[in-house]
Parts: sequence; structure tokens; C-alpha cells
Amino acid sequence: MPRPRKPANDQRPHRFTVRLSAAEQQAFQAQVQEAAASPSDYARRMLTQGRVEVVQARPALSLRAIMELNRIGVNLNQFTRTANATGRLPAGLTPLLERINTLLDEAMELEAIAEDDAEDPADFIEE
Repeated sequence: MPRPRKPANDQRPHRFTVRLSAAEQQAFQAQVQEAAASPSDYARRMLTQGRVEVVQARPALSLRAIMELNRIGVNLNQFTRTANATGRLPAGLTPLLERINTLLDEAMELEAIAEDDAEDPADFIEE
């Protein structure tokens, strides 16, 4: 199935070519990377808005962390099924849940500290 066509007002059929020196090209590429945008999107925003806001995204969870969280979820699901089927909690579940809660509390505290240490975007707004 082909990709659906964009409405006419969302299409961008016109091209705009700019010649740059080596130094200008290098500076442009650095700005594009800092903005985490495509060169086309960066140039379009600069032309139409006069600026590009750089928003630092939170670092994504590593694949290893995601896999580990998945394993923990699978184990908790197995414990839950056993508890529902037998009416009793498996041995070791209570200390495990306490440890998980402690780790989650520590992670949330670290996140709060990281957010407090982040620069306030309002510091960069000109009035």
C-alpha cells in the first residue's frame, strides 16, 4: 500500500539552494547537530521563524535497561499468577517487592536531582 499523499498546503515542492564556504558549512552542520534536526528542517525553521529552539531531550533508556525491566516485569507477572492461582504469596516475594520499591524511589530521587540541576529554559527567554 503506498504512502498517502499529503494535502496540497502541506507539500513542499519548491527548492532553495544556498552556497556556503567550507567554514560556513561546518558551522551549519554543527548547529544542525546541536538542534537534533535535519538540515532541511533546521534551514526551514531559521528562514520562517528566525530561530530554532534547542530542547534537550532526556536520555533514552539503554537497551540493556529496557531488557532488564522487561525481565523484572515477567517475573512479577509469574509471581502474580501463582498468588492468584494458589491464594498465597510465593516465598521471597515480599523482600523482592521491597527492594524494587527502594530502587524505584532512588531512581525517582536521582531524576528529581537531575531536573533541578538542569538549566531553566526561562533563563534564555529575552523579554
